[in-house]
Amino acid sequence: MELFKWLKEIEQVYEELIENAKKESLVQIQLLEEQQKKDLEILLKEKKGFVNSTLTDLSNEVNNYLDNLKIKNSEIIKKIELNYKKNKDKLIQSIKEKLGYDF
Repeated sequence: MELFKWLKEIEQVYEELIENAKKESLVQIQLLEEQQKKDLEILLKEKKGFVNSTLTDLSNEVNNYLDNLKIKNSEIIKKIELNYKKNKDKLIQSIKEKLGYDF
């Protein structure tokens, strides 16, 4: 019955090899998962930095645009006020004429 003993040993070796292969595969899978997680964290950090930088640039651009718009509006308002002061008498006279108070 030496043959059965020999087959039993082969079967045990086979089972051990399969178990070892499973363990090694599991370790490799875990290492791969950890590396992918690190890579993803790095990628997300880079993307977050890019988004933050873009938002900062956009915010600065909008603020500059608003500042320029305020300056232009201020200049336009000053021109309107100056124009009104120059033509105030003519405007009053024109309104009186249109309302029929031109006496």
